[in-house]
Amino acid sequence: EAVMVGDRLDFDIFPARLVGMKAIRVLVGPYAGQEPISPFHVPHRTVPTLSELASTLASFL
Repeated sequence: EAVMVGDRLDFDIFPARLVGMKAIRVLVGPYAGQEPISPFHVPHRTVPTLSELASTLASFL
């Protein structure tokens, strides 16, 4: 299995969702304030920091 992890809804989450991948958004950096503009821009999970990513991945797969 593969999961896309990214901070941008437009370049990370959207393309992953289009091809059927699961997507996790990390709310860091300049794109943390981006808002979804379509259902394909909504990640399956969102984590506030990179330090929480490992536990989210473990429970996600």
